Amino acid sequence: MKKNLFALSLLITSFLFSNASAQAFPTKTIKIISPTPVGSSSDMLARVLIDQIQKDSGTTWLVENHPGALGTIAADMVARAQPDGHTLHLSSVSTHAQVPFLMKKVPYNVTKDFEHVARLAVFEWLIVANPGKGYDTIQDLVAAAKAAPGKLNFAYGTASSLAGMAEFNKLAGIDAVGVAYKGQPPALTDIAGGRIDYMLVDVNVSAALILSKKLKPLAVSSPKRAPLLPDVPTMPEAQFPGFEFIGWVGLSAPAKTPATSVQWISEQVRRALANPEVIRRLTAAAITPAYMSTTDFNVFIEQELARWGIRIPAAGIQPE
Repeated sequence: MKKNLFALSLLITSFLFSNASAQAFPTKTIKIISPTPVGSSSDMLARVLIDQIQKDSGTTWLVENHPGALGTIAADMVARAQPDGHTLHLSSVSTHAQVPFLMKKVPYNVTKDFEHVARLAVFEWLIVANPGKGYDTIQDLVAAAKAAPGKLNFAYGTASSLAGMAEFNKLAGIDAVGVAYKGQPPALTDIAGGRIDYMLVDVNVSAALILSKKLKPLAVSSPKRAPLLPDVPTMPEAQFPGFEFIGWVGLSAPAKTPATSVQWISEQVRRALANPEVIRRLTAAAITPAYMSTTDFNVFIEQELARWGIRIPAAGIQPE
């Protein structure tokens, strides 16, 4: 009888200990390292997301912005961070599908240095121009660029913007000069000021300047018109059916992060993105919640690497 009681006691103690260990994460603030500046669409997405997760879980989250070098500064910070689940990267098509084909020396390996936790959302993009340049349509822009080869310039604040713009320029037969920025907001400021001619940008971050007539929207690169900008034609409607560009954002952790922590974070993300108020806030900003589980997200990233490994060289971009 005593042996049975002792064995039962050990079993209960073991269960309580394992349960306490499972509940031990997180033990401190979870940081999301963003490769984009405050004011960008992905930054807004992250802040809406953590606001809901904090309400749901009672845990503390924050966003740190470290833009620059096509997003590789932030990604490398996370790749080198302690793999305990408390440091995450706001990964994207830029940092985790395009940069490996845009830079000769990338400080991290997309598949080896990260645990890809969950996809969060997809974004609509469009080409905008300075309203004083006289480009009323995308055809006007193309005609002006062809009339003055190498004279027009375009901005890019992310790898996505660079890759997408280079792909469009080649498709349209445009010879233009790219100008790098640390993010989309400062690039748009220079377009509005007339210092830059045009840019591929996501709808959310450019909508306010478009509605205030400081930017001229030319064409949306998604298959359907953007709800925020219903009067702007799609690329097929603008006679460029071969060009489609949609961005995505997710969360990635350092490699060797415990599976239990990854699973906990992924579940919190899934729950938050299903919240009606979160859906309303994001869709109002032209951000479409598009959750993917850890398993599906890893497969998706492999597919994206393969896809952009073809698209970027085909666009004539040489790694720098």
